[in-house]
Amino acid sequence: MIVVFGATGTVGSEVVAGLAAAGEPVRAFSRNPTAFPGGVQAARGDLEDPASVLAALDGADRAFVLTTGPRAWVHDTTVADAARRTGTRCLVKLSTVAAATPTTNSYAIAAAKGEQAVATSGAEWTVVRAAAFMSNVRQWLWSVESEGVVYAPFGTIPRAVVDPRDVAAVAVSALTSAEHHGRTYTVTGPEALTAAEQVERLAARVGRPLRCVDAPAEPVRAAMVDAGMDPEHVDGLLASQADPDPARGGVPLPTVHEVTGRPPRTFDAWLGDNLGR
Repeated sequence: MIVVFGATGTVGSEVVAGLAAAGEPVRAFSRNPTAFPGGVQAARGDLEDPASVLAALDGADRAFVLTTGPRAWVHDTTVADAARRTGTRCLVKLSTVAAATPTTNSYAIAAAKGEQAVATSGAEWTVVRAAAFMSNVRQWLWSVESEGVVYAPFGTIPRAVVDPRDVAAVAVSALTSAEHHGRTYTVTGPEALTAAEQVERLAARVGRPLRCVDAPAEPVRAAMVDAGMDPEHVDGLLASQADPDPARGGVPLPTVHEVTGRPPRTFDAWLGDNLGR
C-alpha cells in the first residue's frame, strides 16, 4: 500500500492517478477527500493530527510526502515519526530547488529541514526537488483577463519551469522502484524562460497582446500577507524567488528523461493542454 499525503493538490493528484494507472494499491490522505480513481482508498486526516497520520500509514509500506505552508517541515517530521512507528519502509519527499545548499532564507531552511526529517526516518528515502511549476501561470490569469498585463516580481530571472505532471512521474518512479533509494533529484523543464518569455508564449496561446511588468516585491508581499499568509513564510518564499543562482532551478536538467525514459514536457505543450484560446 502506498499512502499519498497531499493527494488533492496539483502534484499529489497526479501521483495518485499515476500509481492507480500502474496498478499500485493507493490510499489518498486529505482533509477533504474528493473523488479519486477507482480502487483508491480515501483516508480523511490532517497533518496537524498525528493520530490521523499514524492511522493512514497503518499497513502501508511506502508513502509520498507532500506538505506546504509555514509548518511544512513540522508536518514532514510528523510523517517521518509515524513511518518509523508503523514500519513504513520507503518515503518519497516532494521538495523544492530552494533547499539546495547553501540555504539562504527561512523558506529554504524549512524545506531542507523537511528533507532531513525524511532522510533520518529510518525508511528508504528519495527527495524530489522541483523547479517552479508551469502551472503557476494560472496566478497571472486574473490580470491577463482584466488588464492584458502580467505583474512578475523577479521576472528577469530565467527559470527552467516544469510541468507538474513530470514531477509526479518522477515521484511515481521513485515509489515503484528501489533503484531510486537514497537519491535527491532536481526536476526541471527542458528550457529556461524569463517571465517575459513565458508571457510572450502565453500571448500567442490566448491570441492577444500581453505586457510583462517587472513588479516591485513589496506590494506583492503586502497582498500575500493581507490574504492571510504567514509574514515570515512570505518573506522566505519571496527571497527564494529572488535568488538568481541557476543551480536552484535555472538550468534545464535531464532528470525527467533519465528517471522516466521520456523527455520533459515543454512550456508550449503545457499551455496547449491547459489553456484554450
